[in-house]
Amino acid sequence: NFFRKVGAGSWTEVTTSGLPGNHFFHGNDIIVHPTVPGTIYVAGSGYSNPGVFRSTNNGASFAAFATGLPSTMIFDLAISADGQHLFAATELGPYYYDAGLATWVDLSGATAPEQVYWDVDFVDSENTARFSTYGRGIWDFVIDNSGLIYRNGFE
Repeated sequence: NFFRKVGAGSWTEVTTSGLPGNHFFHGNDIIVHPTVPGTIYVAGSGYSNPGVFRSTNNGASFAAFATGLPSTMIFDLAISADGQHLFAATELGPYYYDAGLATWVDLSGATAPEQVYWDVDFVDSENTARFSTYGRGIWDFVIDNSGLIYRNGFE
């Protein structure tokens, strides 16, 4: 279940929020947008419903935010400090939200392993999304000055 607290108020369950019931969603991660107040992302199981939802009103309601994502488990989300880059570690690979196209994009390409990506962190000082796998190492996806993303892998 999803709960929210605004200001000094008490915690309240959000029951008509647009999120699926807890039996179907199994939420794994909650992150807040660092520069847009009230924007929250929730990620989890995307088998019977979308795997990512977004709220723009402090969690009072949510809408699906999964265009381009496969129907799979979303384990982790990461966002850059300026809020311009959003990433998802999924059971089927690493993903990036392309705001210009309004869709999630698979980053694995032909060289990253077909593997479960368990975790992702954004390293702002290196402009890099660092994904971890179980058994296939760490995979960095670097955003260059032109906005293109390329991969550096460490197995």
